[in-house]
Amino acid sequence: MTKADANRKPRASLISSTVTNLGFALLWGACCSALIAWHMFTLERFEGFHLSDLIVLYGIGASFGWLVSAFGLYGVRRLVWRNWLLYLLAVTLLGATTVAITSGLFALQYRSFYAQWHEHAFTRIWILQFLFTSASAVYQFLVIGLRYYFPVGLPLLLGAAAILVRSVR
Repeated sequence: MTKADANRKPRASLISSTVTNLGFALLWGACCSALIAWHMFTLERFEGFHLSDLIVLYGIGASFGWLVSAFGLYGVRRLVWRNWLLYLLAVTLLGATTVAITSGLFALQYRSFYAQWHEHAFTRIWILQFLFTSASAVYQFLVIGLRYYFPVGLPLLLGAAAILVRSVR
């Protein structure tokens, strides 16, 4: 094996791992989007308000949560010596990043709505308005939006974390 072949193998592995994680990120996003759609259907709120926006918001937040989790696990996978510990880390990281990124996107959507009543950018009042609008949006997501992940989201999270561990190993 030449030196060029030795250098090509890790690169090919990194590319295939990236493509695999992009596919799983889209699948995780689709699962979370289906979860919110199913909850809205069972609550008979499937028509009327901005359901498509919510479905897309949950899907994008979950997809980016998968990618951030995969990147984080890829970085620490050699430091963790037990498989169950890596799995526990994957469950925690995937759940936390999915919720954090989705709530951040929710806060950005709130900010875009309330921006018309805010002061000019980067003034002291604008900074306070920005912080309190974002904090209230995250709080509202945690109180109202987080319940849509339960009870079906927990088994999905456990299964997705197992797939995530296998994809970064």
